[in-house]
Amino acid sequence: MVGVIFRLFAGTILDFSKRDNVFFWISQMAVVVSTIIGVYLATSEGLKSAVEFHSITSLEKKYYTLNALHQELASNNDLMRQYVNRFLNKDDNGKVVSHNGVTALPELNLFVWDTMSNSSDTLDLPVDILRDANRYYLQLADITESLKHSSGYETLRNGSALEHLTIEAQEKLLSRIEHQLAEYQQRLKAFKNLGKY
Repeated sequence: MVGVIFRLFAGTILDFSKRDNVFFWISQMAVVVSTIIGVYLATSEGLKSAVEFHSITSLEKKYYTLNALHQELASNNDLMRQYVNRFLNKDDNGKVVSHNGVTALPELNLFVWDTMSNSSDTLDLPVDILRDANRYYLQLADITESLKHSSGYETLRNGSALEHLTIEAQEKLLSRIEHQLAEYQQRLKAFKNLGKY
């Protein structure tokens, strides 16, 4: 039975002597080739769109995470600078001459910093910023702990170290984060201007 069906199929459809059969096979090959090309182009464009979407969402996450860290660091640094200004007495030349005594140190807000340690998105942020933010908090904890147990000249030295740390954080760490945020904003605006954001 299969042999009969095959002979009928081969005799009628595969008969290239008839002009209609040739056009039939050419049109079928064109359909197959165009389907393959269409699937390839659709897949390629879909992949490109998926990659662009991932890039945009990843950049947004980095921007918002870094912005939250910046706000928290700036707030904590301002608290410590205010404490230092109340704590240290300076002469007209800005030299530390005495201190007002160690009072209760300000309580820092570490919600963002603690939350970042449990987020996989944190590792997408620039490593130097994370390293320096971590170093800032470690040095801050070290200096404030020393302040609680110091006396005399050692207290002045710790107060000066705290002042130096807050100034350095403002001038270096926070300004570097601001620069990085501006770069992220510019890249997000570029997506928006291209109509992809």
